[in-house]
Amino acid sequence: MMHDLLPSSARREHKKMAKSYKKGTEMFVNPYNFIELQKGIRKDKDYRSIKEQKDLLTGEITCSLETLTPLFIPNPTTNNAYPETVRRLVNNRDVKPKSYDFFTYNDLSNLNDEDADPGSPVLPGSEIRGVIRSAFEALTNSCLSSINDDTVLYKRTTIPADPGRLYFSDGQWYIKPCERIGIALKKAGNDPNDFSVQIQELHEGQQVFIKIGGYYKTRNGFDAFRLVNKISTSLNKDCPDSGYFHKGESFMRKHHESIFVEINRPEPIEIPEKAVMAMKKNIELYRDDTVNIDLKRGHCGYRHINLDNFKTSGALIYYRERNGRYYLCPAAIGREVFSNRLSDIIADYAPCTSIKKLCPTCAIFGIAGKERSEDSAAASRVRLTDAKVIECRDEPLDYYDRVTILPELASPKPSATEFYLVKPDNADMWNYDYAFSWVRDKKTNKKIENQIQNYEPTIRGRKFYWHKAIQQAPSAGNRVSERNVAIRPLRCGIQFTFNVYFNDITKQELNQILWVLEIGGHNENAHKMGMGKPLGLGSVRINIINVKVRKIELKNSTIEYRLDTIDHTSHRQNNACELLGCTDSILSQYLKITNYANPPEHVSYPMNQGGTRVYEWFVGNKQADEGGGTGTNPVITQILPTLKKNSVSMNKYETYEKQRK
Repeated sequence: MMHDLLPSSARREHKKMAKSYKKGTEMFVNPYNFIELQKGIRKDKDYRSIKEQKDLLTGEITCSLETLTPLFIPNPTTNNAYPETVRRLVNNRDVKPKSYDFFTYNDLSNLNDEDADPGSPVLPGSEIRGVIRSAFEALTNSCLSSINDDTVLYKRTTIPADPGRLYFSDGQWYIKPCERIGIALKKAGNDPNDFSVQIQELHEGQQVFIKIGGYYKTRNGFDAFRLVNKISTSLNKDCPDSGYFHKGESFMRKHHESIFVEINRPEPIEIPEKAVMAMKKNIELYRDDTVNIDLKRGHCGYRHINLDNFKTSGALIYYRERNGRYYLCPAAIGREVFSNRLSDIIADYAPCTSIKKLCPTCAIFGIAGKERSEDSAAASRVRLTDAKVIECRDEPLDYYDRVTILPELASPKPSATEFYLVKPDNADMWNYDYAFSWVRDKKTNKKIENQIQNYEPTIRGRKFYWHKAIQQAPSAGNRVSERNVAIRPLRCGIQFTFNVYFNDITKQELNQILWVLEIGGHNENAHKMGMGKPLGLGSVRINIINVKVRKIELKNSTIEYRLDTIDHTSHRQNNACELLGCTDSILSQYLKITNYANPPEHVSYPMNQGGTRVYEWFVGNKQADEGGGTGTNPVITQILPTLKKNSVSMNKYETYEKQRK
């Protein structure tokens, strides 16, 4: 069966990317890495049993917080702060990125001047709580409470899929395999035809009749696909072959659309409903501008495909089968939506759901039950206040840096499976559903996939960001689009105070909280919070000022209430691993990635020489010569090093060849 090939323009672009990758770049450290998941997650806490224990502690922890780098938390009352300043920063071009000021208690919806006073900065307690909870989970072998079970996992592939016609009959979905015949949009190469006028009158999926001619040849003489010589909307002697018109997305230098001609074979392929639903989700992703950034560059999101008419009219699609699973896509080179969800992959670390079986973190921070049951929800036994700034500046604006435009930031990309998943032994490619290596077919000498049987995807662990030494808030320079964001960050060296109120916790739990808040008293370590963490923003240090425990005693028939100050440094003398319930390896990884005093050099997302587009590095990583990868036979060459290794550099650190050896 003929594979659809990468367009020539795309092949040239991919070769350019791989060549740039081969030249190499400076050593760099990816902005994030993962603390591995400790085996044998602990869910042995019974909420009611804890509350019934004697000698439980109630009181408050007073903390200070200092910004070590610029910090930014957006004020939700405006996304168009200081428009004149932003217009000046983008050189008066017709670009309108969103702009935010720092979080305060004031309504900033009418703020329009950078010199206007937004009020004193505030760090929301919810923001601090999230930072502390994430660290607590990693260090106490707790569940992954923030995992979204509904997250759809997907990844783009450059391995061509096969054409087919999807249809529904007698309660079952089927695919009829097809051959893709090229129909010329213009004269190109060795095809003298031009059917551009006839194509304009055709609609997606329309049955047509054609006469098939020779092959379209590539520059190196390879037969890419067969060609349409004549076309008609009715059967006649000059057009004896029946097919279906399929329109793909337009792109520069495109010269052919497609006619799908069914291949004669005894039985069509049965397709499960789940695969069809994944196909619909796939198209929805193509229509989502947060996923498909090419929508603003002319991509139409396959809007000519009617999702509501699948059952009645079917659809022309591309498909591939791996280990009994089918992946459907509107393009031969496209995106796969996976069957597995994060909830399937992290089942052993799933969020707690019963107060009778809680992990150490949920036992303290509580759970919000999804089900209406008294055993599905537990109140938090700690409460964090907002952090208030220590007023020590002559002018309110002294707290803030000047307005700056951040380089474009995006949401996390789990589709980067070479970073997010553990590499299986001897695998060339792997994702959330399958893994394989390339082998040579003895008969054809072509590379074919050797599927790794019983493959189970394993996530790398809990994601944390490296600290990064920066002298000033980053700027996007001249590369500004509407996806950039303008901000006015907080300066370095700003001091805050906040309280942590605890209620009915054990002495061990109190010491765990104290350890996590100030990272065991290690002054060289710090937390990360707020926006722009991969750019170096958000490094903060928390110090404990004092800890007070409430004492209630009955004296002379009178209830006496007082707050006694206790030693808040005792946890530092304890064995940290024993106190927290983690291994030496987990502790060392956490201390390594939170080290602010000695951060790694060259912290940045991967870039190619002469370019700044991250995806070019990922393309080159699959096609680098040392790994033997090509556009249609990709091989993942480099992966993130583990935090357990002595070096944190990644580029040219773990090559495919080293992994194989």
